[in-house]
Amino acid sequence: FILRIKEAADGTLWLASLGGGLLNYNPETGALKTYKDNIIAGANHDYTYLCVEILKDGKLMIGTQKKGMLLFDPFTENFTTFNPPFTSKTDLPILRTIFTDKNGLKWLGTDNYGLIKFEEEANKFTFYNKLEKVSLGRYFNVSWICPDSKDTSILLVATSNGLTSFNKSNGEYENYQLYTEVNGTYDNNNFILSVIEDRLGSIWLGTKSGIYKINRIKYAIDIYMAPSEVNELGKA
Repeated sequence: FILRIKEAADGTLWLASLGGGLLNYNPETGALKTYKDNIIAGANHDYTYLCVEILKDGKLMIGTQKKGMLLFDPFTENFTTFNPPFTSKTDLPILRTIFTDKNGLKWLGTDNYGLIKFEEEANKFTFYNKLEKVSLGRYFNVSWICPDSKDTSILLVATSNGLTSFNKSNGEYENYQLYTEVNGTYDNNNFILSVIEDRLGSIWLGTKSGIYKINRIKYAIDIYMAPSEVNELGKA
């Protein structure tokens, strides 16, 4: 399974896979090369890479399931650990998604540590890992990050506590609570796996119970049930 795809400047594709390591595919020649780290040797090895992003120096930032965050140098073909300071060695961040905004800032969506801002040139991490005004300070997991076309200072963040808008200017969150009526009662489907905005400004959500569409003009929610959870949405 291929979980994420990132195109490099030379036209090749970097693929983060489920258990198969990091792959580099050349669409012109059909050549495919596999890279696997040796951070944890022996029976505990795991080559599931959840996401990949290309940094300015050409290195790749990779999210893993058991080893935290890794850097891969395509020139030396070496992997190194790259975890933010103040994270626990026994509770490493599970990096699920990376979004680069127009200012070049990297926004990291993680399990256990929420949303993290990474300033590449300063090598600085800033944590925004609690929804203090929304959920009484509970930690939350981030599955997906999407820009808001209506306001460049806003990120739409898919979390285990629902859809959240994050203001980059002041670091504050605002939650969208989603409820659907099932057999006369309201079922809270707030575990959001992916989010994208279409050309008309509507927000589409992939959840464990199907697809939601939020019409921000009519303040209405449409529900499109799916047979299984929706992990990713394409550009509408």
